[in-house]
Amino acid sequence: MYPTNSYAYRNLGLVYLQLDKMNEACTVLQIALDYGLLHNYGPEVSELIKARCK
Repeated sequence: MYPTNSYAYRNLGLVYLQLDKMNEACTVLQIALDYGLLHNYGPEVSELIKARCK
């Protein structure tokens, strides 16, 4: 995985959510945001973090 590929981190986060691994999912979804996913692909990850990572 390319280390700053925000979309890959988004996909990894979705996999972790499906596996019910919330800590891992929240971590990688935040990394996706840090690498600019919001600006490139929209607010989907921000909404997931608000809903699932408390």
